[in-house]
Amino acid sequence: MKGGIYMTMITIMEAFAIIGVGGTLAIVSYLIGLSQGKIE
Repeated sequence: MKGGIYMTMITIMEAFAIIGVGGTLAIVSYLIGLSQGKIE
């Protein structure tokens, strides 16, 4: 299972690298909106 977790971490990092800072900020702001209940 450790190998699978390691691969998942790499995949997530690669995804963040591809979408860049703007995409990351958009995702973070969306998650904050969800946690505050503003987005249904």
